[in-house]
Amino acid sequence: MSRAAVRFSTSVFSVDVTRLGPHCNPVPCVLTGRNKSVTVTSRGEVVAGDILLIRPGIEHTVICSGGINVMYLDGLQWSGDGCLAERLEGRLANL
Repeated sequence: MSRAAVRFSTSVFSVDVTRLGPHCNPVPCVLTGRNKSVTVTSRGEVVAGDILLIRPGIEHTVICSGGINVMYLDGLQWSGDGCLAERLEGRLANL
């Protein structure tokens, strides 16, 4: 049985900031800290880690001392369990 390829494009940015104010992403987003881990917060929920997958459509703030690399996964459907974000570890982080 063959699997159809998942087709999506990505936009990648490297941002030298320490904090991003409240905003929503239109698509799933992967964040990595350039020098340190990153933290996202939304309505009392806090998720921190080296690599985070951010759910689209949720207003959140990013704390990223040392800057971040941001990859928007245009066309990828959210299938995570978390409300705000998930830490990517192991094989997923290596991707």
